[in-house]
Amino acid sequence: MKTAAVRAYGRGESSTNPPELEVYQEYIHFELKADDPARIQCVYERALKDHCLVAELWLQYTNYLNKLKVKKQINETYERALRNCPWASQLWANYMLALERQNTDFKQMKELADRSLSVGFADAADYLLIWCQYCDYLKRRIQWDKDHGEQLETFRLTIERAADFMFENYGKDGDPEATLQQYWAHIEANNCKNIEKGREIWNIIMQGGHGAEAALWLQYYRLERMFGDTKHCRRILQRALNSVTDWPESITHAYITFEREEGDLEQYDTAVAKCEAQMERINERRAKAAEKEQAIQDAKKREKPDKKAQKKEKQLSIGISDSQSQETGSKGMSDTRRKRKLENQSQERGNFADHGPKSSIISSEPPAKKLKEKDVKAPEEAGQHGESVQHDSSKDNVTVFISNLDFTLPEERLREVFEKCGRISNIRLVKNYKGKSKGFGYVEFTECNAVLKALKLDREFVDGRPMFVSRCEDRSIVKSAPQFKYANKMEKNKLFIKGLPFTITRDALETIFKEHGTIKDIRMVTYRNGSPKGIAFLEYEDEASASQAVMKTNGLQIGEHIISVDISNPPERRTPLSTRLDGPGARLANLGSGKRDTDIRGKARTQVSLVPRAVRQTTGAATGKSSLSATSTDKMPSAAGDARSSSSNGGSAMSNDDFRKMLLKK
Repeated sequence: MKTAAVRAYGRGESSTNPPELEVYQEYIHFELKADDPARIQCVYERALKDHCLVAELWLQYTNYLNKLKVKKQINETYERALRNCPWASQLWANYMLALERQNTDFKQMKELADRSLSVGFADAADYLLIWCQYCDYLKRRIQWDKDHGEQLETFRLTIERAADFMFENYGKDGDPEATLQQYWAHIEANNCKNIEKGREIWNIIMQGGHGAEAALWLQYYRLERMFGDTKHCRRILQRALNSVTDWPESITHAYITFEREEGDLEQYDTAVAKCEAQMERINERRAKAAEKEQAIQDAKKREKPDKKAQKKEKQLSIGISDSQSQETGSKGMSDTRRKRKLENQSQERGNFADHGPKSSIISSEPPAKKLKEKDVKAPEEAGQHGESVQHDSSKDNVTVFISNLDFTLPEERLREVFEKCGRISNIRLVKNYKGKSKGFGYVEFTECNAVLKALKLDREFVDGRPMFVSRCEDRSIVKSAPQFKYANKMEKNKLFIKGLPFTITRDALETIFKEHGTIKDIRMVTYRNGSPKGIAFLEYEDEASASQAVMKTNGLQIGEHIISVDISNPPERRTPLSTRLDGPGARLANLGSGKRDTDIRGKARTQVSLVPRAVRQTTGAATGKSSLSATSTDKMPSAAGDARSSSSNGGSAMSNDDFRKMLLKK
């Protein structure tokens, strides 16, 4: 019976040349049931001979060989598979696993990983698979019960390199769920007992474009719940509540559940109130978005009958023009025949009679095009896209000007920020012709006192960017000089910190410095887009705390960065360097005052010589002569040579007596 079945599969193979893959798959399935390793390998080899570029077939074959656990055969087959299908990332990952099962040394594993990453995969998912597999190997290689410092450092450097590689080459889409960084944070918190490093990694994840995703916030919360404390859990849930947009219900549920389990009555009431307020705002946004979508759908439905009517009208106009052209053609032919007939008659009579005016066909004007409904509405809707904001200068005393906003920041978010300053009358964001925000606008209050409170929000972070708040005034009339918000003199209770990691947060900085005294304020210096500069100002309540912090933290290493901490003493703005360095108020080192080799403007990177070429050549020739004379003077002293040398050095000319005295002294 088995022989008959084999013959049947053989006939199936001979029906096509070469046999189709489906035929081989049926044959392989039959042999797998029989469980004869030699015959199974034989069928796989026959199939691969005809279909060597099918990666799925190689995967099936290598998976079967892994069960047999024949080391040499497994390695040789994987090498053949990768020569034929180097684009198959799953083959590379499986090969790593196979070598790891064989206890292959680290050097060979690293070489295989480098080979796979140099292939050039088409998709980011392929690279992500290779990096994850290699990082898994490095994690399993760490012997936690022994000295594992070098192994752990290798793992950290590799996974950090993997995350940077994916982000630099593919952006956020390279690792859409931050798989590598989540894995790293879990290892730090669980195996290394370093929850601070885990929090730092999670902050990087959230700042990398995942701040609006509820699933990642919940993962962060679970990590803190397992290895952290209730304080940080509450803080994470509050941050998530204000940031999540895709699934806020999950965050509100987790927040309220957490306060039921860990908080008191006041904390529970606060959580419920915050969740209800946030959900109310989100529901309003959803309703507006639904109305907008419905309006777009209605507009599309109205456009469809208009297009059909225009199509019919176009066809009708084409038919009329064709009939007119046919009539014109027939008339033209009849007129030509009549003309030829009259000409022949005139030639026979021998006279040139006037045949009267020639008939000409006056083409009628084309029918006027019917305006589309959207063309009629275009002038009306033009004001909605890029309309100029009407500003009433009489209300400048109750209005502030805001700028450097995120282009996607909604008015509701601005209202949340400024509501604590006072009652808001109106918020006007300036938009472009597409209806998108330009990043600045006006906030109008009902009373003047609210403006003073709003000005204190200058440079406060709103959705990751520092918001600039200033008085609303006409700069063409009121030309007030820009005022620097902070002091330009030494403040002995304030520290200037530089060399900070770009990933450090305000909370982390506060944790480091609060043990030296009571902190009054921390200011993280950033660029206009919100990116950190690695600089911060930290203000203590008293001078003694600041002095102690300088002694204890200057030169402290944070991650891979060594920070510099000094008493804040910035230079006066727009004053020359010589003025800044003179007197008792001279600057100290490392206070963030800039380089000392310039006066006001600074030294340009490219020093362009503005000396004419002819003068430069003459100077070069003179320099060459002087150098030659100096050389000759060293070999054979002469009065003239020495005189030239001394005069070139700016000294007075020497007489013969002076030379005589100099030689006698020797």
